[in-house]
Amino acid sequence: MTVHDTEPSRGLNSIQLSSDEQMLYCGSEGGYIYLWDLRGGKNSAFVSSAKDYNQPVAAIRIENQLRKISSLRAQTDICPSSVDAISLNPACEKQLAFHLSCGWSGVLDMSTLDVTHIHCPPPPWSHIMSDQRDSISVFSTPGVATVPTFQPRTDVRRRKPVWLNTFPVYAVGSGSDSKVHMLDFTLGPKSRYSLDHYRSNSEKEWQTELRTSEAVVAIASHPLNDTLVAGCEEGKLLLIGQKKSSVAEHEISEIDLESKVPSGEGSAFGAKAE
Repeated sequence: MTVHDTEPSRGLNSIQLSSDEQMLYCGSEGGYIYLWDLRGGKNSAFVSSAKDYNQPVAAIRIENQLRKISSLRAQTDICPSSVDAISLNPACEKQLAFHLSCGWSGVLDMSTLDVTHIHCPPPPWSHIMSDQRDSISVFSTPGVATVPTFQPRTDVRRRKPVWLNTFPVYAVGSGSDSKVHMLDFTLGPKSRYSLDHYRSNSEKEWQTELRTSEAVVAIASHPLNDTLVAGCEEGKLLLIGQKKSSVAEHEISEIDLESKVPSGEGSAFGAKAE
């Protein structure tokens, strides 16, 4: 069986299969998230399996979903962006996290197909516009920044974020700085990135940024203890581990896995790529 998106001239950047292997999710260069039903039935992709074209059961344009958020629309420009990465929350598969080429991350509720959480840092190319960066200001809505209109750059590396397995946190390498955003995407309004956010004074905040020695491009999470392995732009690997039992306790250790390898030899783990 072959499935296609509705924009044959635009590529698919990220693919995620549900744990029951019934649904296929794809993020596209054109800014869509597509859903294909791999089961049998009237709406299944298998119905047209004799043909070379199988329509997705849903196509969600993220730009349109973001424009529905009046508070976001009032604070910043919402521009078309490719969906560089998608990932289902391993503890709650109704949450599909996405990361856009503009550097924004959020959560799509698969039961309603609405955006429920959003984090809007300045775009990855803003650090080269130093004369305009001072105009970026953060308003009352947590995680939302006013973003000047920049010409998007095509040479910005795509980020590969990851969900933690034991906490509802989405770890994303910053596109404009040497740090990792730890985004609390907890279900409900207690998350600072929820569109319905509220927080009591006694509630602990999650640590939202981890400073690293180099810009992080891709992140993987250990399935048992949520230790993170981060791949950097310069080829270095970083091991980021928790010193205590909760990410909210703000104590994170970083171990540089770079090792010097004799010329002509390789290392299975921890070597800086040449």
